[in-house]
Amino acid sequence: MELSYPKVKRRPDGFFFIEFVMGSKRLRLVNGQKIKLNLKPNSYPPKQRKEKAELLAREIYNYLVNNNYSFDDSLPKNEIELYDHLVTQKLNEPLSPKYKKAIESISREFRGQIITHKTIPIEFTNCLIKRYQNPTSFNTTRRHINAFLNYLKENGLPVEISTLKPRKQAEQLHKPIEMLLYCWRRLRGLISIFFFVVVLLMGACLDLIEK
Repeated sequence: MELSYPKVKRRPDGFFFIEFVMGSKRLRLVNGQKIKLNLKPNSYPPKQRKEKAELLAREIYNYLVNNNYSFDDSLPKNEIELYDHLVTQKLNEPLSPKYKKAIESISREFRGQIITHKTIPIEFTNCLIKRYQNPTSFNTTRRHINAFLNYLKENGLPVEISTLKPRKQAEQLHKPIEMLLYCWRRLRGLISIFFFVVVLLMGACLDLIEK
């Protein structure tokens, strides 16, 4: 079987992948998942990604040569199988109950898009985030969704990250500051009353002196 040595290539967004021909198929990989190797070049700092991608190319090539030019058939065969596999893998991580619930909700929303489009269109992602009008909810949802999409992207699923920017949140004063402002308003009112009383007394004293 024909097998070309994997070439390391770089996408415009700075992510690296390897590309090679095996038999009649042209393959692209971004990590070592197909050979059960925990190597994800794009999870490293930008300066180290090319080096790690070259290591991935070498490991993939050696594996195929030593395993009759085939990958493990038990691994996901299409986008929806890969998606379900990655979601299950993510939910098995030690997540907080609140974050786990958020991932479960997000993954249900995205699954239909994977079935229909074999990816998650960025338009759908942005519309999903825009459902939340409150700035805090908007920013929290945006952060969770982008983290989940990054996870899918790093593990070989072709998805795009949301282009929406965080929304500014109204600054909330801490209670001590609120109390100080309240005291200052009360004091300012008392000072005004004090000066008013002083003026009245001075006027009364002047009347007495004149008499």
